[in-house]
Amino acid sequence: MPVSNRSIERAPVKLSVIIPCYNAASTLPAQLDALADNVWSESWEVIIVDNGSTDETVPRAQPFVEHSPSWRIVDASERKGPGYARNTGVRVARGDYLAFCDADDVIEPGWVSAIGEALEQHELVGSRLEYEKLNRTKSLRHNLPQEHGLRQQLYRSAFLPFVGGTGLAVRREIFEKLGGFDETLKCGEDVDFCWRAQLEGSDLYFEKTAVIHCRLPSRPKDTYRQTFNHAFWTVAIYKRYRQHGMSGVRWQSGAKMWLHLLLIQLPQLAKKSSREKWINNFARRCGLLLGSIRFKTLMF
Repeated sequence: MPVSNRSIERAPVKLSVIIPCYNAASTLPAQLDALADNVWSESWEVIIVDNGSTDETVPRAQPFVEHSPSWRIVDASERKGPGYARNTGVRVARGDYLAFCDADDVIEPGWVSAIGEALEQHELVGSRLEYEKLNRTKSLRHNLPQEHGLRQQLYRSAFLPFVGGTGLAVRREIFEKLGGFDETLKCGEDVDFCWRAQLEGSDLYFEKTAVIHCRLPSRPKDTYRQTFNHAFWTVAIYKRYRQHGMSGVRWQSGAKMWLHLLLIQLPQLAKKSSREKWINNFARRCGLLLGSIRFKTLMF
């Protein structure tokens, strides 16, 4: 069956689960298996959104779609980016409630019902993220986000609480009121969405019983790229929300952090046990610095 964006005329469902995918052939089946094992008394569907994959993502998803009439694959290859992929999924979704999860994570049994029932009471909901199941214990970092509650800081900058895009759920009327995810943001579109929703008066609720096993990058270069991108686009977020009260990092503090990283912490590169931490800190500082140059807003 070809990938298509054509809406199928069927009765509305209560919840649409939307999964943006890009070259996720190795991880997507585990997520789809977990979804297939979930049950909820209300009607729900799964929308698999292919964002221009060049691997076997679509063929791996096809058997699940063939065995589940309420599951669909849609094409979102016209433009790269998670915001565009999620918005494309919403356009063909039929649910009153919208939930998003990532192709490289695995939802816990009961996640669908927990998210759906939370949306009965709240306009915007975030899941609890768990990190041990899908990652090597020695690779885990301390203070991993969204383990015990809403995220409160974005690289030392405080503003409103937020949650990541994986496990985020929202009522359709709120999503449409906000105009969906900002597709100009290549990273941080989930933060921006949460903050816009709260500034418009929506509540953000942390549902601890809706658990997602989250996969961290396994290779150092992937960790570096992810950390750099998050920091880089944090500057764009800061430029947008500083007028609303988002705090920044003073240039004096940023300079001290660079000096500490290069003069005091540099010997950590010689120790394998602390090398990953130094590389992550360096990626973060580079992302904030280059982001400050790109968006003409000092935040390093």
